[in-house]
Amino acid sequence: MITSWEVIGDAETCAKELMKGKWQPDMKMSEFAELSYSAIRYIEEKNISESIGLGGKKPATKYLKDAESLDTDLTDEHWTQFETSYHNYEKYFDSVKPSSCQQYI
Repeated sequence: MITSWEVIGDAETCAKELMKGKWQPDMKMSEFAELSYSAIRYIEEKNISESIGLGGKKPATKYLKDAESLDTDLTDEHWTQFETSYHNYEKYFDSVKPSSCQQYI
């Protein structure tokens, strides 16, 4: 469960607006990772901030599974899910068009 989160960087206001309609306190870590990845990628692809983005690469993302002591790398299946989620979130982000992102979209 993700009870709180923070956004850093010069696109902070835009990112918060993009995420606030989709973030729920009872989200699983994997769901929050998909949302976060999607917001970062969206900000990069829409050129909202030159300092935010992944440079077309996959982010360094790992999960700590329940009752495990070591992080695990994401599988190809996870990345496929991230891509699917991004396309769904992109449609949502385009539809809400936050005012703090308007000048760029």
